Amino acid sequence: MPSTRSPLDGAVVPEPTPPSMPPRQLEAWKTFLEAHARAIDVLTRELKAAEGLPLTWYDVLVQLYEAPEQRLRMQELADAVLLSKSGITRLVDRMERDGLVSRRRCADDRRGTFAELTDAGHQRLRATAPAHLEGVQRYFTSLLDDEEAQTLTTLLGRVVQAATPHESPE
Repeated sequence: MPSTRSPLDGAVVPEPTPPSMPPRQLEAWKTFLEAHARAIDVLTRELKAAEGLPLTWYDVLVQLYEAPEQRLRMQELADAVLLSKSGITRLVDRMERDGLVSRRRCADDRRGTFAELTDAGHQRLRATAPAHLEGVQRYFTSLLDDEEAQTLTTLLGRVVQAATPHESPE
């Protein structure tokens, strides 16, 4: 194994060896990354061009629409749209200025804040959904039959489960 000298104390430190991966699995990983990046890029550009709405805003509107009472705690919303707490705060700030969402204090937890879908946000979601869903259909769902869709859902569900932090029992 090759080694190098540590810059701190001069000790010999072995260089790490990357784990070996079967070629088919590595190719699947690379294809998954490329497919995701290209699909999100084209959906983002098309939604912005057709409706003037960023895809991240659309995602927030969908998450709030589907939530009970059309609201979520800010941390829940951040988790749902895969953003950091500071990232969701800035995004909700901009959406609130445009009247698409509002913030409400949590009645039973003074520190908690909800993001809530407004009537204007609901209307904007209804107006933009057809363009977005047309893109999803063109670049994804039309390429899969029912059996392929079920297989892909199962396989990607395993990835989601493996990559989702699990809380340890107390």
